[in-house]
Amino acid sequence: MNDTRWYCRLGILCVFFIVFGKQDVPFAQDLAPVVSADASDKISLDIKGMDVVDVLKMLALKTNLNLVIDKNVSGRVTVFLKDVLPDEALVVILASSGLVLEKQGAISRIMTAQDYEQLNGYNYNDPRRMVRIKCKYAEPQELFKVLNEVKSNIGRIMIDEATHTVILFDTEKKNAQMAKMIEEMDLPLETQTFALNYARCEKVAELLRDVISKNIGRIILDVRSDKIMVTDYASNAKKVSDIVASLDDRTKEVLIDAKIVQVNLDDKTSLGIDWEYVLNKKLDIKGMFGNVITTTGNKWTIGKLDPGNPQDYRAVIEALKTEGRTKILSSPRLTVVNNESAKILVGSKQVYVTTTAVQSQATTETAEAVNFVDVGVKLYVTPTISPDGFISMKVRPEVSSVVQTYRTAAGNTIPIVETSETETTVLMQNGSTLVIGGLIKDEKIKNVNKIPVLGSIPLLGVLFRNTVDEVKKTELAIFLTCQILKFEPSSNPSN
Repeated sequence: MNDTRWYCRLGILCVFFIVFGKQDVPFAQDLAPVVSADASDKISLDIKGMDVVDVLKMLALKTNLNLVIDKNVSGRVTVFLKDVLPDEALVVILASSGLVLEKQGAISRIMTAQDYEQLNGYNYNDPRRMVRIKCKYAEPQELFKVLNEVKSNIGRIMIDEATHTVILFDTEKKNAQMAKMIEEMDLPLETQTFALNYARCEKVAELLRDVISKNIGRIILDVRSDKIMVTDYASNAKKVSDIVASLDDRTKEVLIDAKIVQVNLDDKTSLGIDWEYVLNKKLDIKGMFGNVITTTGNKWTIGKLDPGNPQDYRAVIEALKTEGRTKILSSPRLTVVNNESAKILVGSKQVYVTTTAVQSQATTETAEAVNFVDVGVKLYVTPTISPDGFISMKVRPEVSSVVQTYRTAAGNTIPIVETSETETTVLMQNGSTLVIGGLIKDEKIKNVNKIPVLGSIPLLGVLFRNTVDEVKKTELAIFLTCQILKFEPSSNPSN
């Protein structure tokens, strides 16, 4: 037994001589393990079943390391390496034996991986490392939204609001990448306040959300004063200011001068006004009435009078008198903001009552509700001004009348309304007139002819009077002259 120990010690001693270049030992070639070094300090290892502590001591001498080996380090090593650096050999041996190296100043401590995890709280082979970065300007919570999209699947990001710190726990590569992003995003922020004159702050804020820096910029609205506050990088401030200035532009308006004319049709014109005949034959103004649109169903006719003479449409109204007795029902004049809708109603509100029964445990109560329905001529217009001065006019005329009534079981009378409507969009020059025709309706009139006094006698009066039902056919013509209003700049700086 003593002889065996003596031979082992002799073998280790021979290895040390070989590592340090003592190649003149005559029996070194026959001993194992063997460590040899070449001129470039590379070594070759041929070790089989050698105690790991002895191998570590040997490599410590070669690499000039101050090693402290924990008591739990044990086991044997078998490696066959050729022409490798001592540091590389040390890494391989530690990995194969489940050992780790932790540097504490000039001293390197070798311990098992389990002891390292108990001591430090995480696995030595875990590629994640913790990095703390304190923010100067940016909000950590806002940075978290961006960094959370960049981290790896095993990474974590934590925020410490109290110290304004972002904590990264990821691989070294990801930590470096995210640290660079934080450096680029942690820049001074600038807050601008805009007092809007024409635009609504809600609409402007909706458009600015696509312009400001994502997850960094902030928008605060004050609806009461129509102000908007934008916080973003200083480099983005001018871009935001230019966009707000372009959006807060004075809204253009369109002046609409409308004429609603009623023409009583006779037998000759029972099918409606022949606009081509009136304009071309009566007035001989070919070319002024362009882009005529006619719908075959209700014979709607829509055309435009060129703006050469703003009063030309008056001549058209005079020409309509040849088609039947004319009457101007309404001449509204209104101003409409660009891209907003306006409504013109010439008629009345028909009233009808509905009854609702409410059943309770003891009694049944009825409630009456008064309802209104618009009857007459309704016109909806929506102008859109183009940059070249043209007006795209969306028009929806509607003509309605009560044709009969319906009596419910509760005794309520509900009017039955007959409606005729159409909708179109016409491109007009500034100052031109839009003409809408074909709004034909039938009105039933009951005429009573009687002999004075005798026709009013009860019962016997029927012998001295007669009733004639007459259908009166009328057509409505609508003239819309559209003019873009021009605003002169105010000389008062405070406006």
